[in-house]
Amino acid sequence: MPKDLCDQLGVEKSPINLDFQGISSTSTHSSLGAIVTIASRCSNYQFSLPCAILDQISADLPLRPVNIEDWPIPHSVYLTDPQFHNPGRISILLGLQPFLELLEPGQIALDPAGRLPILQNTKLGWVVSGRYETPPQTAPISSTCLITFVDDTLSQQLQRFFEMEEYTHPGPHFSEEERMCEAHFEQYTVRDNNGRFQVRLPFREDPKSLGKSREIATKRLEQIERKLAKNHLLKGQYHSILREYLEAGHMSLAPVGSVYLPHYCVSKESSTTTKCRVVFDASAKTTSSKSLNVVLMSGPVLQDSLIDILLRFRSPVIALTGDIQQMYRMVQVATEDRDYQRILWRWKPEDDIDEYTLNTVTYGTKPASYLATKCVQQLLNLFAVKNPDAVQKALKGTYVDDVLIGADSPEEAQHLRQQLSEIFASGGFPLRK
Repeated sequence: MPKDLCDQLGVEKSPINLDFQGISSTSTHSSLGAIVTIASRCSNYQFSLPCAILDQISADLPLRPVNIEDWPIPHSVYLTDPQFHNPGRISILLGLQPFLELLEPGQIALDPAGRLPILQNTKLGWVVSGRYETPPQTAPISSTCLITFVDDTLSQQLQRFFEMEEYTHPGPHFSEEERMCEAHFEQYTVRDNNGRFQVRLPFREDPKSLGKSREIATKRLEQIERKLAKNHLLKGQYHSILREYLEAGHMSLAPVGSVYLPHYCVSKESSTTTKCRVVFDASAKTTSSKSLNVVLMSGPVLQDSLIDILLRFRSPVIALTGDIQQMYRMVQVATEDRDYQRILWRWKPEDDIDEYTLNTVTYGTKPASYLATKCVQQLLNLFAVKNPDAVQKALKGTYVDDVLIGADSPEEAQHLRQQLSEIFASGGFPLRK
């Protein structure tokens, strides 16, 4: 019951410790209680009831006046609240047990069609209960439901509070193909002597179903040559990237094959680091009308969405940035799968066209993001015992090639940065800033 009503009645209060939870897990706490006696206005019936004292039970009900002039309420019926149709304060909210004990035989339907409420007989008098239809041209009605239960365990309430405050991402629900891709990774992925990962391409069907693609790859090479001839700066960057590929062992000369990936340039003048990026078109169709991406599995999404990561920020942010292409190039592809990652290239238009295999995960193939991300997570998990806090934060805070995490102090931030830089470097994934 409301505290101000207790004060008006002069009811003696006593300390209690009760927590209430209602609709949509809303909760409140009561530290005072009282024993009140409720008496009928139409008989000698009365009973005592222990009550928790709250500041307010609900808003005034009903929310607006109800016109009951046409309601066929019998004159012989003694209502417990003759002003039920006018907004008023709720003085006491009864629990289920005392409510059921108050019910008496007798019920009157004011409208057989159900457009008006019913009258229910109780030991305190007749009460009006149920729905009614508003007449035309009147304001809409609002429905109100009061429901609650008592929870004596304060710790449970606190636990629910912190669970509500903490954003959690639902667990992964992988499809059959995604589970197959995960199993394929676990079976075939190894680390070399330098700590770098070597993976197999996760084929969903026999790659021998691919046709030939040298002709389309040759045409696309001629197109990129014409484009580069018009922009010497872009040409220098494109050549530099492929020369770096060759010198670092990310690609190497190969004998004649049948499946080739056309490649092209994506430029971004506003970038301060990578103005030109080489993209390999693994979706280009071969003579069998199939592309490499068609016969590959993409793998599940392993990282949280960006909104999930941002919602977890509770302290100053640390951003450690890698390079997505560099991340792919640090993951080797097994020798037996490299024949499906061939490109055509020549350094001058007058030279003969050479064939190269791409020896690392290729930017543009369907499972590239999955394979690189999975290797990063595999690497982090190897350090979970030695650096549990850093690893846990990196697993939850990595988005593509950026690590977005938080720390409570500059010292902790420096320590996390040092740990993560060493962990990533040990697997060939250097963080560049």
